[in-house]
Amino acid sequence: FAVAVRRTHRAGGAIVLNLDAAEILEFRKSIGIGRLITDLGNNSGIEYVVLQDGAGILAATKNVKEISRIEDDTLLAAVLHTDTVHTRQTMFRGREVFEVVRPLTIEESAVGVLRIGLSMDEIRAVENRMWRRMAVMTIALAVIGVIVLTAIVAMQNFHLMTQQYERTRVLTENILYHMQDIVVALDGEERITVFNQSAEKFFGVIATDVVG
Repeated sequence: FAVAVRRTHRAGGAIVLNLDAAEILEFRKSIGIGRLITDLGNNSGIEYVVLQDGAGILAATKNVKEISRIEDDTLLAAVLHTDTVHTRQTMFRGREVFEVVRPLTIEESAVGVLRIGLSMDEIRAVENRMWRRMAVMTIALAVIGVIVLTAIVAMQNFHLMTQQYERTRVLTENILYHMQDIVVALDGEERITVFNQSAEKFFGVIATDVVG
């Protein structure tokens, strides 16, 4: 890195300071935003974090030696003109990563971009967990649906059987009650359950007084 300032002395000239670029980059990584980015990059699943402007890398995680420049990357150039987060799948050191890119703005002016590369292994693991949960939920819902449907059908059948039984009982009682023969039925405990019209006439009592 080179820094120069014009001398105000009447003899003119300039004062120039040359600094080793590698040392400056390491210094940036150890303080301020550089330290924050380094700590962020230490989290599991994060492949890299890069803060860069048009001139190059401002700060990055230790594993970033080089990365695409803004002017050479269509997506990065487009990000500078928006205020939204962009994502894409790209390659980093031979590995596929999911990159999240957001513009870095100062006083409402985009001066650079923040790039975070996420491991596709972590993302695929999350996707697999989601698919497994969806599969379990689908099976559970299907089982519940079958149980509910079976219960509905059973209730309908029970209701129909109850109606049929009631109609048969009423019909049978009417037939027995109006028969010319005397009909008296008892249950296992010798309680009268049927006492027809002919029985009423023969015994001289009404059915409501003796049934039960």
